[in-house]
Amino acid sequence: MVLHNHVGQALMTLNGSNPLTEAAQASVTVVTVTYGDRWQLLQQMLARVEPDPAVERIIVIENGTTQAVSPQIAAAGFRKVTVVRSERNVGSAAGFTLGLNAARDYGPTWVWILDDDNLPEPTALAALLRAARRMNADALGRSALSAFRPALQADVASGVSVRHCFPPHSSFCGFHIADIPFKIWRRVGWRQAAASHTPELIDVPYAPFGGLFFHSTLLDRIGAPNEALVLYADDTEFSHRIVGSGGHIWLLPAAVVRELESSWSSKTAVRSSFERWLQRGSDLQVFYGARNRANFERNTWIRSKTMYSINRFTYLSLLRVFAARHHRVERYKLFRRAVKLGEQGRLGMSEDFPLH
Repeated sequence: MVLHNHVGQALMTLNGSNPLTEAAQASVTVVTVTYGDRWQLLQQMLARVEPDPAVERIIVIENGTTQAVSPQIAAAGFRKVTVVRSERNVGSAAGFTLGLNAARDYGPTWVWILDDDNLPEPTALAALLRAARRMNADALGRSALSAFRPALQADVASGVSVRHCFPPHSSFCGFHIADIPFKIWRRVGWRQAAASHTPELIDVPYAPFGGLFFHSTLLDRIGAPNEALVLYADDTEFSHRIVGSGGHIWLLPAAVVRELESSWSSKTAVRSSFERWLQRGSDLQVFYGARNRANFERNTWIRSKTMYSINRFTYLSLLRVFAARHHRVERYKLFRRAVKLGEQGRLGMSEDFPLH
């Protein structure tokens, strides 16, 4: 991971002479997925993004919602929204695939993926567009930008160096023994230092769906989200394909997207990942979260099988101690089972954990 204080080689400078391509001049299509009964959240997001003149359309995927949102959208006066309905919840990966395919049907366009509980700051899209319009023709279909999500990217927000913001390769569940000295030092002696300069762009290896911004031609290169992942880590796997195919993902601190609802897996809500897996979330959330993360780490993020095995053994040993101490052995067994399935590539919708 590289910290950029200037625009990278794949971006043009503001005073560059290269003209924008016709594709780069296309307007913005917002893609979001909603499920259950989340109209109060979705409504706030739509009210924030629809008035922006750069937004030409908003595609809302009804992913097995409790009731159709089309009447509520019409009653609220939203005019840029197109609704695509799935009668059942097919998962976030399949839902975003429906939305991205619908966006591509309109021709070349900038795509801005947002979760239904995202609330962009009023200047977020303008900041993304300023950076995106500096992309040269090569970067246009290879790279992406990511809005800054303080709730999910707390380490970046608190001043931690970029190399510590993402797990090292061959980690297990984000754990790597090489990180132990830093984590101990951070807990007992680290204090946030005032940043003398906020970097314009931060080169990251993957990013969440919510806030991801790219040109639709990128999909010709990397394909659609992996529907077999169903929930969780589908955005990690999808966005990392951008980097794996030779492109970049630039996190843009100037483009802030906040959360209307806190996530069960948020780092800011727990003291450790042990607590997150064993004491927070539902069994369904833990199952898909652990299974899919293990699948990504074992099959994509790995560099050394030996190091992965050491990290795996160490983490699971510590997790088991934590589970016994807090009487969460059954949750630990579920976690272990999910990890094994993920490592073996046994994905898809689980009969034990259907989506509603």
